[in-house]
Amino acid sequence: MNVRVTVALALASVFATPVALAQGDRWERQVRGQLERAMASLGAKGAVRSAVARVGALDTDESASLTLTLNAGVSYFVVGTCDEDCERLGLVLSDLASHDLAADRASENAPVVRLTPPQTASYRVKVVMERCRMNPCRFGIALITLPPP
Repeated sequence: MNVRVTVALALASVFATPVALAQGDRWERQVRGQLERAMASLGAKGAVRSAVARVGALDTDESASLTLTLNAGVSYFVVGTCDEDCERLGLVLSDLASHDLAADRASENAPVVRLTPPQTASYRVKVVMERCRMNPCRFGIALITLPPP
């Protein structure tokens, strides 16, 4: 192969990659769309959307964690979604001493947990990809804050 062609192809792949990553793949777009719909649904009920969201990819039996500071007396929902290859996604909300405070392991692919913490502290959200038909599966989680009663 001609050296110029090789260099041109290498440069094209380097410059094309950030654009592709910025747009995300179809599974990531699917997960982001599901998160937006879930947040809009709760927003219609008076929920306030928080800025905390995360999208990632996991294989079957893998997990990812996110540590958040939650304020005492405020009601929070953590909503999870996953792509069409995902068969079961779990969410566990715990304190930093690993005491489970809320969990949804029964939902197929859209778990929701709710917590009103008794004290302001750091809490851990753990996402568990329990079953994925074709690894990896994309997932998304969002923290949604409810207004005071």
